[in-house]
Amino acid sequence: MSAFDNLLKHSVTIQRTTLGTEDAYGHGAQTVTDVATVAALVQPKGTRMGGGQVEEVNTQGVGTQINDFTVFMRIPSTVPSATDKLYVAAGGVHTGKTFEIRQVREAGGQYHHLEIDCRLIDSGTT
Repeated sequence: MSAFDNLLKHSVTIQRTTLGTEDAYGHGAQTVTDVATVAALVQPKGTRMGGGQVEEVNTQGVGTQINDFTVFMRIPSTVPSATDKLYVAAGGVHTGKTFEIRQVREAGGQYHHLEIDCRLIDSGTT
């Protein structure tokens, strides 16, 4: 196992939403499909190398939370796109959180791993 693989401590499920047939009102039924579950590293933006953190007021009005993240993963057989979501299935404080994908980058042009810019959309708490 490589040093990079040792950093991938989260289990992330790539979720793809598709629209089904329309109902009488013209609304398509949405179906969420788990495309793949991969090892990844979910990291808040701005916490490395002295960068500033991106914070927003928590939706419950108590303090602030970091909403922007970068997810690192090996390139899976089904590459996620900006229309997919990532669900953290296991791996610590991010377990149970859902992220909207903003941008998918193939890091460094070496076909080594992906760097995915995400925004927290479901904190997993009620």
